[in-house]
Amino acid sequence: WYQRRVREAVVSTQSTGHYYITNNLSKMLSSHLKRLAKNTVGQAARCLRTTAMAQSGAGPHNALLTHLEETENRADMPWDFTDDNKERCKGIIAQYPDGHQQAAAIPLLDLAQRQHGGWLPLAAMNHVAQV
Repeated sequence: WYQRRVREAVVSTQSTGHYYITNNLSKMLSSHLKRLAKNTVGQAARCLRTTAMAQSGAGPHNALLTHLEETENRADMPWDFTDDNKERCKGIIAQYPDGHQQAAAIPLLDLAQRQHGGWLPLAAMNHVAQV
């Protein structure tokens, strides 16, 4: 996509051989760079928060297990399995002998992740822990 846009936007002059970038390409690259810078700064900030937690005495192993709440990923958000997945949960838990049902946590987390579109929100983790 970018290559096509660049080819459309770049104008070559026969006499000097220099390339001039048109205004549209300049605007497109500017907005792309702004987005890239914003994402990079956000990632760096999250990394610094994790590093700060690791250095605060919590230990690096605990810092890696800390989830940062975001607007679309909060622990207090409502979340539940669909009716079909509730039946699957019962089947998964039934496969484990009495006293060992907690071993079903990983398959249940996988089911929750598949239901949620490929990623696992905090609310789903908390729900699986209660199941």
